[in-house]
Amino acid sequence: MTLTPDEARKSDPRVAAMVVPIVCDRCGAVKRNTDGQTLMTSLKWRLTRRMVCPTCFETEKTMEALDTVVNWDSDEVPF
Repeated sequence: MTLTPDEARKSDPRVAAMVVPIVCDRCGAVKRNTDGQTLMTSLKWRLTRRMVCPTCFETEKTMEALDTVVNWDSDEVPF
């Protein structure tokens, strides 16, 4: 069985033990707790999830809603 470089990186226990900061995938903002300390997670956990800050999340939802309005399939106008 041959592993891709990503699979090998995820399966290596040394990589799983690495600790990295939680960063927004869209804007690069670092997630912090109420005391201002940077929140950290294992690299293995981070590679399996997509992280976005609340502002970027709301922006993505707004863009999805606008896409629905622009690409409306019906003859009826939604507004």
